[in-house]
Amino acid sequence: MHIPDGMLHGAICPITLALGTGAIAASAYAVARSENRPSVMKFTAVTSAIFVLQMLNFPISQGTSGHFLGAAFATWAIGTAPAILAMSLVIAIQSVIFGDGGLGALGANILVMGIAGVLSSSLVMNLMKSTKNGTSDYIATGIGALISTVIAAFSCSLILWVSGNAELKQLMTAMMGIHFKIGIGEAVISVLLMILTLSTEKMKKKTGITAAMLSGAAVLASFASELPDGLEYSAEKLGFIKNASSFFNGIIPDYALPGISIPVANCLISASTGILLIFICSWLSGKAGEKLFKQKA
Repeated sequence: MHIPDGMLHGAICPITLALGTGAIAASAYAVARSENRPSVMKFTAVTSAIFVLQMLNFPISQGTSGHFLGAAFATWAIGTAPAILAMSLVIAIQSVIFGDGGLGALGANILVMGIAGVLSSSLVMNLMKSTKNGTSDYIATGIGALISTVIAAFSCSLILWVSGNAELKQLMTAMMGIHFKIGIGEAVISVLLMILTLSTEKMKKKTGITAAMLSGAAVLASFASELPDGLEYSAEKLGFIKNASSFFNGIIPDYALPGISIPVANCLISASTGILLIFICSWLSGKAGEKLFKQKA
C-alpha cells in the first residue's frame, strides 16, 4: 500500500508530511514521558519484525498479493505511541533506502499505514478488552489487525481521491474489497506473531532466537509473490497505474543490490541493512529522549 510520488498532486505532499511529522513528534513526546516505554531492544525487535515481514508478499484472490502491515501487532507488543514511531521508522527506511513508496509521498504513507493503522487498531483493541467480560488479546489483536488494514485502505483511497486519481466510489470499491481479504491474512499473521513473541520471552538467549527468526523471515521473503499488491491492482483496474513513478528510487532500489542476482542474498542483505538502521535510530533516539527529559526534570 506504499503510494508512489506520481499519484499525489498539489499540496497533498507537504500537508501530509506536516501532519505526519506532528503525529510523530507527539508520539515521541508521549514515549519519552512514559514510565512504561519499551526497552530499546524490544522496540528494535518489534520494528525489525515488521520491516522484514513487510518484504513478504502473499498471494490473494484476483491475481493480487498483500503484505503484512504490522500496526496491530506493534500496538499490542509495545503500545500505541511507540507503535506509531515503529511504523514511521519502517516506512521511512523503506522509502529512503529501498525506494519503496515515494520520498515525496512519505508523509502520506506514514499517515495511511503508520498513524491510521495504529490508531484504528488501538481503538478497536481497547474497546474489545473494555467490555464486561473482556476479550482475549488474541481475538482483540486479530480483529484490530483486520480493521487496521481496512482503515489504512480507506485513508489511502481518500488521499488518492483528493489527488484526482479516480472517483471516490471507484477507489472505495476497488480498494476496500481486496484489502479486507488482505486484512484476514494480517489477522492470522498478527496472532501467530503474538504466540511466537510470548514463547520467545520465556526462553533464554532471546536475542539469538529473535535473530534466527528474522533471518528465516528474510529468506522466506525471497519467495514473495510477484503479483501486484492491493494498491497496484486498484491502480491498474482504474487506469491510474501510469502515475506510479517516483523522483528518487532509493539507495538500494527495490531491495536489490547491483550485480547480485540471487534473491535470497538480496533479501538477507536488505533485511540486515534495515535492521541495523532500525537499531541505530532506536538507540540514538532513546538516548536523546532520556537526556532531554532528565534535563527538564
